Amino acid sequence: MRNHILGLTALTLALPAAAQTAGDITVRLDPVTVKARRIEEPLVSVPIGVSSLAPEAIADFSASGDDITYLSARTPSLIAESSFGRTFPRVYIRGLGNIDFDLNASQPVSLVYDDVPYESPVLKGFPLFDIERVEVLRGPQGTLFGRNTTAGTIRIDSVAPKLGETGGFVRASYGSFETTNLTGAVNVPVGEQIAVRLSGLRQSRADYIENAVTGRDEFGEYEEYAWRAQLFAQPTEAFSLLANLHGRRLDGEQILFRANIFDQGSNALNANFDRDSVFQDAISEQTLDQTGLTLRAAHDFGAFELVYVLGYETASLGTRGDGDGGAGANFLGNAAPGSIPFASESGGFLDDLDQFSNELRLAYTGGERLSWQVGVFRFEEEFDIRSLSYNTLEGGVQDGRADRSQELEAWAVYASADYALTERLNLSGGLRYTDDSRDFTVARLQSPFGAPPIPPSTVSVSDEQVSWDLAANYDFDGPFSAYARIARGFRAPSVQGRLVFGSSIWTTDSETVISGEAGLRYISDRLTASASVFTYEISDQQLSAIGGETNAVRLLNAENGLGQGIETEFTARPLAGLTLAGALSWTDTEIDDPGLSVRPCGAPCTVLDPLDANGNAIIDGNAFPYAPEWTGFLAGEYVHAIADGEAFIRTDWAYTGERNFLLYESAEFRGEGFWEGGLRAGYRDPRGWEASLFARNLLDEETALGGVDFNNLAGYTNQPRVVGVELGWNWN
Repeated sequence: MRNHILGLTALTLALPAAAQTAGDITVRLDPVTVKARRIEEPLVSVPIGVSSLAPEAIADFSASGDDITYLSARTPSLIAESSFGRTFPRVYIRGLGNIDFDLNASQPVSLVYDDVPYESPVLKGFPLFDIERVEVLRGPQGTLFGRNTTAGTIRIDSVAPKLGETGGFVRASYGSFETTNLTGAVNVPVGEQIAVRLSGLRQSRADYIENAVTGRDEFGEYEEYAWRAQLFAQPTEAFSLLANLHGRRLDGEQILFRANIFDQGSNALNANFDRDSVFQDAISEQTLDQTGLTLRAAHDFGAFELVYVLGYETASLGTRGDGDGGAGANFLGNAAPGSIPFASESGGFLDDLDQFSNELRLAYTGGERLSWQVGVFRFEEEFDIRSLSYNTLEGGVQDGRADRSQELEAWAVYASADYALTERLNLSGGLRYTDDSRDFTVARLQSPFGAPPIPPSTVSVSDEQVSWDLAANYDFDGPFSAYARIARGFRAPSVQGRLVFGSSIWTTDSETVISGEAGLRYISDRLTASASVFTYEISDQQLSAIGGETNAVRLLNAENGLGQGIETEFTARPLAGLTLAGALSWTDTEIDDPGLSVRPCGAPCTVLDPLDANGNAIIDGNAFPYAPEWTGFLAGEYVHAIADGEAFIRTDWAYTGERNFLLYESAEFRGEGFWEGGLRAGYRDPRGWEASLFARNLLDEETALGGVDFNNLAGYTNQPRVVGVELGWNWN
């Protein structure tokens, strides 16, 4: 365990509170319950660092049509970003994540959607709509959830059908760049024992970015649909069945890389950057089709509950884009903007992704002091990938291809228990055994450089590991409670091999983490607040060296990775109608492996790390990528009764501190700290109608979110300011 002293104090600052319904403006906060341990319980009883996002906050964040990365910095120590597009979010908790953009990349943050783990990064971009709750669980969660959860878990629950109720909602917005956001749901009872709920989402935007090569608006467009059809049946008081059929369709573009938007020696956006204009000579497109089915059957035996969850997801993805972010090439004398040594255009196609998961869990809650859960979990995944390159200067003809396939199997058994040692002190612990294996096959069919084909080669990796956690929670006499937790998690071995441009297949050993945290909570009718400290040490940390001079993805293990930090958050109701919320976190991370080095940039960047004898950057001591020291969040809402209805105004502001984009440090490929905020103001009447004006990225902040280092000083940036109007109707 890292033997450092956490020498920092911070204000308790983070979560948007639920909005008030018309005519019900109160000074009391709603009670906070979470499902961090698979059962609903008061936050005061949970010995885990957990934050919850209200549905109203999700609606505000998504009003401008942004994807799920809007969650970034909305809770302590959470970062979400993507170099891929709307289909592939990369999530980091307490500094720990994975910058690999490849379609078979593994991530240490698990996303559990309606009790089903979404392991493929392609699935993790499923939009949030008609949501009951979003919970962020920090630290290893491998005892009760899925696999590969060394950093944490994001739990998402859809609104389930309700027996005996007829109701629903619809919201439609229109904003800048012809941005539309339409979402709605309807709940219909079918007799006394069955209910159906249908919900959907449509988001779109028109092309608004001019291609300076053609003089036409050609970039920025997308159209996305997502839907969910659920049936809930409760034929007896004890037995229930929930069927959830859902899907997603996206027609859009790969994320827009912009050539040479950094000057050598600086990470500030330079004169080449124009949000409304780019130079591109390659095709940009991205399509995704996803369909899934979740079945949840539960039988209540009184003191016992038996739950079975089946999950099936299938998806196909095609993406193609301009890797160099510009037009032309130096050797042709027509490069723009700035120096572009050669054109780069590539694509990836994920064919027939199939994911199956089965989980059977027995929970006992009938004891006065003891409760427990035991379960068995099975996970299978298989897919095929085609990696292609194109000759942009010859009209975009395909000139390279490598095919990959992967089959993954994992199974686990687990047990968790909670025991009330006294009226105030609860002890809990869990244990999980996991067996994980994958077979990876790759072949090169065509090389853009004339290299010979590579026949199919299969690499298999596997491991068996035990995860565990021990925790204590103490409820003081009054509004305070305290908890402490130590946990062990692991991420299964990874394998990677993109043979279009190279000839190496990379594997890593499992990474394991020991994490400790302690926290203090204050929960009353008018204030919910928490503060915690954490520290962790990773053994054989899995890292991804991206891009660089060889434009490759290289997997490697660092000897150790170290992290420590402080997390605080609060929600307050100082007076009737006024809600304030906020979060503040400080995180310190470090790669601990003397002599570990990676190939630095192929672009003319300024490497800040020492170099070894081979010209590689020594990354020992560097912070993890996308691990800012500081993240923060502030939000406020004021509701005022007018003519039997309510006028309201809400604002939220998220801060992301400075962070490295890559494993090595450079002056250019490093993000500046920035604030990004939103505002909504409107009126809702007692009949359920609502009208509001909104703005996202209110101050039109322009900042780089990532870099592309192999060809030129390219990067990609945040979304523009979107101002719009929204109309909605809720009925019961």
